Formats: sequence, structure tokens, C-alpha cells
Amino acid sequence: MDPKGSNVKVARRPRRSRRPRGSQPRQQLPNDEILFKIQEMEERLNFEIRQHAKLWERMDTIMRLYVNEERALQKVRRQVHGLRDMSNKIDMSLEFVVQGIHKVQRHIQEQCLVDRDVDDDDDMNNHHSSE
Repeated sequence: MDPKGSNVKVARRPRRSRRPRGSQPRQQLPNDEILFKIQEMEERLNFEIRQHAKLWERMDTIMRLYVNEERALQKVRRQVHGLRDMSNKIDMSLEFVVQGIHKVQRHIQEQCLVDRDVDDDDDMNNHHSSE
């Protein structure tokens, strides 16, 4: 029925006998031709097998390279971590040295003050004794 409700017949194409597309009608091939086709198929199969084997060899090579690169990357990561640790140790050592320098400076300043006081006392004593 069409949308208006009237009966309409749709034209159909006449049916043909169907066979799969690309297939040829079955013919009896001579034995030589059959053997030739089999040989062609075997050669193609052997070619595909060789290609497959080469592909697996390439995959093995790629996997080996990947594993080697992954190991190298891990080694670099460990080295970077070691450098960070070393940097922290250097910072701590530098802080220790700076603190030591401050202590030495304070000690020198205190020693200078003591020496000055002693010199002043000697000057005072010499001044009093000369009178």
C-alpha cells in the first residue's frame, strides 16, 4: 500500500539464476592444467610462508631493540636518580661547609676581640707603669 492507502504494485526485476560473483562455470580442466594450478598455489603458499618468516625475524629484531632500549632507559633513569641524590648530598655538604665557615669567622672575630682587649690591657698597664 502506498501512503494514501491505495494498492500499488511495485515492478520487480525478473529473477536470474544466481551463482557467486567472480565464479566461473564449472569446467573440467585437463590434468596438466590442474597440476599447473596446484604448483602455482604451492609456490604462492611457499612465498607467503617465507614472507611470514621474514616478518617474524623483523619482529624479533624489533623486540630485541625494544628490550635493549628499555634497559638503556632504565639505566638512564637510575643515573638521573643517582645524580639527584648526589645533588642533595652536595647541597647538604655545602651547607655544612658554610656553617663551618661561619663558626671559624665567629671564632676569629672573638679571638680578635680578646687580643684587642689584651693589647688594651697591656697598653693600660704600660701607661700606668710609666707614670
